[in-house]
Amino acid sequence: MVSTTRIFFAGVATSAVLVGIGFSGGILLGRAALEPVHPMKTVQSRLAKRSLPTARVVLPAPMEMADHPPETATAPQQNPETSEPQKTSPEDQPHVASGKINQARMQDLKNAEQAEHRAEAEKKKAEAAERRKKAAEHNHHKRYAEKKARQEAALEQQAQEQRHQEERQALHKRAGPFGLLAFGDGSDAPRQASFFGN
Repeated sequence: MVSTTRIFFAGVATSAVLVGIGFSGGILLGRAALEPVHPMKTVQSRLAKRSLPTARVVLPAPMEMADHPPETATAPQQNPETSEPQKTSPEDQPHVASGKINQARMQDLKNAEQAEHRAEAEKKKAEAAERRKKAAEHNHHKRYAEKKARQEAALEQQAQEQRHQEERQALHKRAGPFGLLAFGDGSDAPRQASFFGN
């Protein structure tokens, strides 16, 4: 029984310690969230942000890349005490304007090239459609000519068979009632001749 009471009190003590650690941690986090930020820390962070130099990179237009190497220009560092933004010098403004003009020209050239490619593609499609149409017409004419030739050959064969039949009938009529043989045309039975002439 002694061992079970020790275990019980050890569990109660452990629970109390854990609850105390939880409450103290919550108080520390709450204080950190509610305390005002020290003013010195904010000034240092602002100065750290302002001390970074601002850089401006100006690249030449793609047409000029072959003539001139790329140039990088950095603007002078801002003074931490002044809060006014740096103004660009008048020398930089024409270069920026010419860069915009060059970009606009390049965009126009790209648009013109794309329009040419589309026109060429449409032209190729139209030519292919025309070729298919001509091939279909040629096949139609070829099939029509073959059909007409077959019909003419069939008519010629019928006419030839009819002529042969008419020739046979004409020969049969010319042969007379006896036909080619003395026995007639073959429809009558041959007459028997006697020795005495009956």
